[in-house]
Amino acid sequence: SLAQAVARGIDSVEGMRVLVAEDNEHKQILMELLLKKQAVQSVKVSNGVEAIENLRQNSYDLVFMDLEMPVMGGFEAVAAIREDEKKMGTRMSIVALSAHPPEEQREPCIAAGMDDFLMKPIDVKALHAMLRRFAPAGAVTSKAPTPKDMLRTANVYRDAPLWVAAFHSRNAGD
Repeated sequence: SLAQAVARGIDSVEGMRVLVAEDNEHKQILMELLLKKQAVQSVKVSNGVEAIENLRQNSYDLVFMDLEMPVMGGFEAVAAIREDEKKMGTRMSIVALSAHPPEEQREPCIAAGMDDFLMKPIDVKALHAMLRRFAPAGAVTSKAPTPKDMLRTANVYRDAPLWVAAFHSRNAGD
């Protein structure tokens, strides 16, 4: 709850850079809003090819990768990204995004080289936990909350279910 967050200090992932690979424009906007509310910078791409090209030119703290996209899906993109990383000696944290239940998708995602799995529709608390888990060392801090922090946190938790509900009512079955 907000009161618990205020009591322990607000965990900040502010300033993280995240790449979101998602083909659905409405879901891109939803992710962008959820990330922006947590002061996370995000860049959106619409398929796996764009994700690979973007990662070759830019650096991010985390990638959220939809599994089913046109041109190239998440599984194929991650395989190519992991091959690039072998050559460069680096490793990017990649979290799969899927509307399919975790019990069906988590194991194949991990086996394919992804680091974790986040189910759509996105749960705000699960998203924040994922950001904290993959934040660069020293990026996540606990600090005494300012009034602005409290308002931002309250708005995220208050508004997110409305965004998700509105999104799903307009895009039933997607």
